[in-house]
Amino acid sequence: MYQIPEKYILDLINLAALFIVCVIKLRMEKPFRLFIKLFWEDQMIHSELKDQKKASILKNTFLFLTSIYFGLFSSSILLYFDYINSDSFWGIFIIASILLFAFILLKKASLLLIGYIFDLKEHSNYLSTYKFSKSIYWFFFFYLAQILLLYSSVKVDYILLLVGALAVIYLLISIIRFQLRFQNEIFRYWYYFILYLCTLEIAPFILLYKAISESLN
Repeated sequence: MYQIPEKYILDLINLAALFIVCVIKLRMEKPFRLFIKLFWEDQMIHSELKDQKKASILKNTFLFLTSIYFGLFSSSILLYFDYINSDSFWGIFIIASILLFAFILLKKASLLLIGYIFDLKEHSNYLSTYKFSKSIYWFFFFYLAQILLLYSSVKVDYILLLVGALAVIYLLISIIRFQLRFQNEIFRYWYYFILYLCTLEIAPFILLYKAISESLN
C-alpha cells in the first residue's frame, strides 16, 4: 500500500471528499440525515422531501463520490495484492470509477424503461429511486476502507473483513426490507421479477467483472 504513486493526491482527494460531505451536511441537513439512515431504514425513499432540488444535488454528489472511491478502493486492493503495478494505478482508478458511474445510471434508466414498457411506472419509479439511493450509500464503505488502508496500521485482511462485514449487514437489511416492501408485487408479477433479477441484478455484475478483468489484462 505504501507504493501508491503520488500518494499526496489521495490525501487531497480524501480531504476534498470530507469537506464536500461536511458542506452537504450543513447545507442540506434533513436530506443528509435521512440519507445516513438508509443503512437501517428507508425513510428517505418513502418520504416526500420538501426540497427536491437539494435531494437531487445530494444524490448526484454522492454518485460522483461513490464512483471515485470505488475506483480508489479497487485500485488500492489490486495494487496491494500485486494484480497491477504502480504505473497502472491511476489508469485502473479511472476505468473503475467510470464503470461504476455508468453502471448506476444505466441501471436506473433500465428500471424506468422496464416500467414504461410493462406499464408498471409507479413500481419502477419507486424501485429506481430505491436502488439508486442504496447504490450511492456505498460511498461510506469505500471511504472507510480507503482511510483505513492509507492511514492505519491495521492489516489489510482485517480491514477487508471489517468493511465486508458491514457491507453484508447492509445488504441483508436492504434485501429484507425490499422483500417486505414488494412482497405482494413479487408474487403478483413473479415473471417480471425474474426478468428483473436476471437482467438488472445478475447480468450487470458479470459484465462489470468482465470489464475490469479485461482492463487488467
